Amino acid sequence: MKSISTNVDLLAGDPITETVSAIGAKREGESLSDASIRLTVSSFKNGELPDYLMAAWLATVACSDLDLDETVSLTSAYIDSGSRLKLPPDLRPVVDKHSTGGVGDKTTLIAAPIVAACGVKVCKISGAGLGFAGGTLDKLESVPGMRMNHSKLEVLSLLQANNIVVTGQSEDLVPADAATYALRDVTATVRSIPLIAASIMSKKIATGSDGVVLDVKYGPGGLVSDKSTAASLGQLMVDIGEAFGLRCKFILSPMSEPLGYAIGNAVEVSEALHVLSGGDRGHLFAVCVDIAARMLQCADPHLTDGEAIATARAAVDSGAALDSFVNWIAGQGGDLSQITPFTELHTKSGAFRVRATRSGHLKSIDARTLGSLACALGAGRRVHGDSIDAHAGIVLNVQSRDSVKEGDLLLSAHSSRRIDSQLEAALIAAFELE
Repeated sequence: MKSISTNVDLLAGDPITETVSAIGAKREGESLSDASIRLTVSSFKNGELPDYLMAAWLATVACSDLDLDETVSLTSAYIDSGSRLKLPPDLRPVVDKHSTGGVGDKTTLIAAPIVAACGVKVCKISGAGLGFAGGTLDKLESVPGMRMNHSKLEVLSLLQANNIVVTGQSEDLVPADAATYALRDVTATVRSIPLIAASIMSKKIATGSDGVVLDVKYGPGGLVSDKSTAASLGQLMVDIGEAFGLRCKFILSPMSEPLGYAIGNAVEVSEALHVLSGGDRGHLFAVCVDIAARMLQCADPHLTDGEAIATARAAVDSGAALDSFVNWIAGQGGDLSQITPFTELHTKSGAFRVRATRSGHLKSIDARTLGSLACALGAGRRVHGDSIDAHAGIVLNVQSRDSVKEGDLLLSAHSSRRIDSQLEAALIAAFELE
């Protein structure tokens, strides 16, 4: 494919005119040049393009797609809109992970402390939630006092002290991605594969990590609906990483039902504490151990699968991973004493309880429906600018394939909003009995 017109390549004219030209060219099936992509991204970040024009550019890209070269250019434009974090040799190796998002996905809260407890440093930039899938940033900000904006010097200090730091995007690190990230949420472009890949990988590369594990969720509860598309996304991110010299691994994770029992923000922090305390050895724990093991292998490629898994499990069994979690949160100003213990969430005052209307075998739990309902309760954003109720969410009492009797507790819903009969009916309908 040929690049778009020469005037765009040479950055002639004003940014608005050139971006409009780029949109038209892309709709005609032409490839965007590196210069064109950089102009649009930098102009929007600098306030020279209005939201509506950037929204049109995002929509065009989402509909017309980007090839690998274009996606690498977009990734690079995001990175170059700020500065990279320069990690000194004595802090390496440093690894990172990213999950593409899903209902109840709190894997960072569990896997990262496991890896840090094993002596490998974890540095991560996180964003706010998009659509029905909650963001790690929102989950961590539900902890009272938790700071998620740090200078580069603070990042290095926290990494040295606790082996782990998770920070939000700032003016220093990939600010252009932060600017478009929120806009994607309200322009139906959240699921665009190249936009997802460029957004994720720009943050990974900007932190200067040595390796990253990419957990690509697929199914009705993930941002990617089918396994084939998830594999394409995973490979695209690996290809981008290789273009920048970053060692990457990706795994595919089905998301047909919520991951774990909690959906929300503070409730997911509570569940993470529960898992790290040894309170759960189910599917969520297994997924997190698998991710942690692969992160350890990114730091030390000589580790076998068995050795990496055993090391990760031992960190939890010894209590080291829990200590790592507590130190990490405290180091960033968080007060975990204000988080309701997971075992008490079903009985917490204000919880709305849904019970089984009949006996049967639980065939499935509709993850996407519950994720959307959690947003309606206040745990997520319907539109850009919505405030989040940190304590809103859903805590399941069952998982699929469980047997239930009439009257058994299915879930507890937490919200400062009124739960009307329509919402109650939707919560009940998310469970399919046979």
